[in-house]
Amino acid sequence: MGEKTTYFEYGFVVKLMILTIIIISGYIVLSFTFSTSPHLLIISPLFIINVAGLILIRKKDLFKIKTRYIGVYLGIVFLTVIYLIYYTGNVYSPHLAWLIIPAFFSFLLGGKRISIIFLVLTIVFIGVLLISSGEKLFYENQKPFITQWHVISVFTLLISIVLPMHWFFNKLINQKNKIFSQFTLLQEKSIQIEFQNKVIDDQLRKINIQNVNLHDKHIDLEAAKEMLNYQIAKIENTKSRLERFTGTLLILSKNEAVHNGNLNELWQLISRVIKRNLNINRVSFWEYNERKKKLSSLYLSDQDHNESYEKIELNENDFPEYFKALKDEKLIVVEDVYESEVTRSLLVSYMIPNEIKSMLDSPFFIDNALGGVICCENAKTRIWQPEERFFVNALSDLISVAYKAKQRDIYQKELLKKKREIEELNEELEEKVRQRTVELEELNHQLMDYAFLNSHVIRGPVCRVVGLNNVLNMSDDEAEKKYLISQIIQTVKEIDEVTHKASTILTNGTVSEFLENKRKPQFK
Repeated sequence: MGEKTTYFEYGFVVKLMILTIIIISGYIVLSFTFSTSPHLLIISPLFIINVAGLILIRKKDLFKIKTRYIGVYLGIVFLTVIYLIYYTGNVYSPHLAWLIIPAFFSFLLGGKRISIIFLVLTIVFIGVLLISSGEKLFYENQKPFITQWHVISVFTLLISIVLPMHWFFNKLINQKNKIFSQFTLLQEKSIQIEFQNKVIDDQLRKINIQNVNLHDKHIDLEAAKEMLNYQIAKIENTKSRLERFTGTLLILSKNEAVHNGNLNELWQLISRVIKRNLNINRVSFWEYNERKKKLSSLYLSDQDHNESYEKIELNENDFPEYFKALKDEKLIVVEDVYESEVTRSLLVSYMIPNEIKSMLDSPFFIDNALGGVICCENAKTRIWQPEERFFVNALSDLISVAYKAKQRDIYQKELLKKKREIEELNEELEEKVRQRTVELEELNHQLMDYAFLNSHVIRGPVCRVVGLNNVLNMSDDEAEKKYLISQIIQTVKEIDEVTHKASTILTNGTVSEFLENKRKPQFK
């Protein structure tokens, strides 16, 4: 434990020192005046200590003195009083009353422990004096024993006690006033503090509310953070799947089965791709017949890699909701076939027998008309993700491309066939044209000959008939008329013969020979 110390006010200590110096100085002066006190050596140390203390002490509001130093100082005072009492008459000493001074000053300066010590020492010393004096105290001389020193001693005692008591109580009153003023200030400050406490309480409540809100927001932020992390993980997974799907689509788009229109090979390839990437139970391909209004199954592959080309037909009149959804060019996304309006009509005839609970159907179109559908079917309900829908829809577009490629191949083959037929027809036509040209040239030659025949061979007899007829009309001689008539008849017969032969010659193509014979003179 540390050594105990006591705090004193500067003014109070200085006053005590000055009072002590004055009392001792007065005692010394009185001693020389009455020439009765040879004990200056006894009180001189106490005088020197107070003078030295007064000189050495430094002015300040409070200073501390160790308790043991106070005890030593009061011990010197106590010993000085004892010596004075001993050398000035013991129990009859005028300084006997001074025994109270050490106890009193120990109460003012030393605290509880030192006060008790000096009080006990004082009582013990008085008891020793009483015991040592015995009956002398009451029976010796039986007269009052009061000298001038008794009066001086009492007066000094009163000064030594009253002034310090006055200073002490004045100090207490000042402290009380200070305490009261401080208490008043404290009350005002207390009111201010209470008001501030209320304000602080309000602030604390607001802060608590804000803390609660912040805590709630923190919880919300944590939840949002978890959700964001989940979304990021989901996006990363979706991105990874999209990259895988895109790579698969790129490879498929370069496959010869797509560009050659090899549908059987393409169905097998796409079914394996879908089952591997989507992890589903069944994949089937259907073709739509616009004229018959029905879907016909083309190919089916299940989870055990069993393949089937069995023909299954779905009539549009029996399942109008499903066909309407297909023709609307929409993906049919059904997480639970038992709850969808689109697939409700298919439950009894198709879904339940095949143990299908979830499906993703993507129609494909050919020349802006429904060509068929890819059916992705699962035995358990599942949520079809957007990237899965994109993937299946892109695969249906590849099937449309394959159908177009097949149509293009068919059209190309038909065009080649038509081209060969046209080339053959062109060759035959050229031969026929050549032959016809020869025939036309011959026929033209015949027509030219016939024109010559008509203008020369046939026209000559006709002109003779016309001339003979004119002569017959002008002649009056009967014999001449008969001769002219016979000539006309002969000429007509000649014309008939010529025309008959000309017709025969035109048919047989012997006009030139006939004309050579006819160019010879007929009449002399």
